[in-house]
Amino acid sequence: MKVSLALGLKIIAIIIISFSVISLNKQNIYFMTLKFSHGKPVGRGILLAGDVIGEIYLADHTSELGEGNWVKLSGGFSIRIPTLIFKYGGPFSVAVAREGKRIDIRLRYMSKIFRYPIDTHQMYYVGDYVTATFYGSSILRGQTIEARLIEVAPLKIWGIIKEAMDRGNIIPFRRLLERVTWHKTVRLNNTGDVSIRFKVNRTGDYILVFMKEEKDPHYKLYLYSFTLIKVLKSKVIVDAPFRAKIGDYIDIKVSLANGLPSLGGYI
Repeated sequence: MKVSLALGLKIIAIIIISFSVISLNKQNIYFMTLKFSHGKPVGRGILLAGDVIGEIYLADHTSELGEGNWVKLSGGFSIRIPTLIFKYGGPFSVAVAREGKRIDIRLRYMSKIFRYPIDTHQMYYVGDYVTATFYGSSILRGQTIEARLIEVAPLKIWGIIKEAMDRGNIIPFRRLLERVTWHKTVRLNNTGDVSIRFKVNRTGDYILVFMKEEKDPHYKLYLYSFTLIKVLKSKVIVDAPFRAKIGDYIDIKVSLANGLPSLGGYI
């Protein structure tokens, strides 16, 4: 079969474009994209997307630590945590109207199940050093991102998320990310990973976020991973027997390291 030069070039172009699209799809590490915009009413209860307020990209996670976009902590002391299984089921695309704003939600999967690959979590005392390793996808190799430590109670995070999803208001979310206790700009290595180290000087609840922001032409947040960090004021030391029989008196000694002395006890 003879093929003309023009037709041959068209076929080659189609093949190149097809492979480019496949490559771009493989490069997409984001599980969910949220696009917030001012709505344009076109009918009862119908809003078309208007001027964009902001976009949030959430990185995908897997059951593997090395490529899963997870953060592993060290330093402090460890506590065991139960096996955590995450499951999602739903549509690829959803558009909702919230108080004059439109939220477009795009997902890569209609369903997915994955496991949290870490079975311990670190806790810290004031003055401890935290080492955190972000195990990013190799697609992120060489990119410059930011690590931010933010003091915030877990329940407040949930309230801020509800504000964004229920009212289309992402201003509290942006303000939260600006309340930085510590931060560092980092460059990911050839496997998309990076380790950081910092000292915690005050008790409280924190989140450590690995992220990137863009503000032109509109706000974009790329959220790669985050983890909770709890800093305790004092260490409780408990001395108790390993075995006892029913009816035995048990002598338990409890001391509070680095705590203020108490004449009447702490309870």
